[in-house]
Amino acid sequence: MGPTTGTHGPAWSSGPPGNGAPPRWFGATHRVRLQRRPVWVRVLTVVGGFVYAVIAFFALGFFAVPSGFHGWLPAALGYLPGLLLITMGLGMGRWPIAIAWAVGAALLLGAWAYRQSAPIHERIEAVAANVSTPPGWTTIDDGSWTGSTWGLFGSWPEVTYTYATPDAPQVATDSYTARLEDDGWEQQPPPDASPSSSPGVIAETWTKGRWTVEVHVAGSHSRPREFDTVVPDALTRVDLYFDGQG
Repeated sequence: MGPTTGTHGPAWSSGPPGNGAPPRWFGATHRVRLQRRPVWVRVLTVVGGFVYAVIAFFALGFFAVPSGFHGWLPAALGYLPGLLLITMGLGMGRWPIAIAWAVGAALLLGAWAYRQSAPIHERIEAVAANVSTPPGWTTIDDGSWTGSTWGLFGSWPEVTYTYATPDAPQVATDSYTARLEDDGWEQQPPPDASPSSSPGVIAETWTKGRWTVEVHVAGSHSRPREFDTVVPDALTRVDLYFDGQG
């Protein structure tokens, strides 16, 4: 029988006499591994994780969780339980390693969902607020919301602003688009067909990352789209259509 206590290190014991067992060290640090489970248990765990992840994908999208401000974080937390089941079922190393894999995958999925999901109207408004309007413009519509994050019938979230200005249409267009350019927006080539068939309507499209704004400027003889807001005939009407599906 070897010593069971020690002054300068962990004690050891050879076990009961005559069993030929190697010395066992007490007080040593042990790393906990994921216990081996039957294959069918591991398969069910992985399948359960995938089912949870699919349900989470639709539930998070239904409630527009990734669409909000910093939506990547709650989306990642929503995916995490299912990913933990998957990594544990696959037996991906020790507990800390399996958890690290699940957290990393959840953050990646959360960031992907945040980038792919249509932003809520409040996020669009925050982007539009970064571009100030020229002096002398009168606000007619300070932000009308249309569409939804579900994209039903192809209608994604959009925020519309309408202004009236005594400036000529081209002057009004140049003054606002100059501010867009100063804020880092880029003008896109005009489409093959004009978005409005009304004569005298100036229509330009500008983008910044995922964000898009359509600038429609019309003189007293033409008005774009079908909104009910009224601009006096002597003034130029400016409509700004912001969305985040660029």
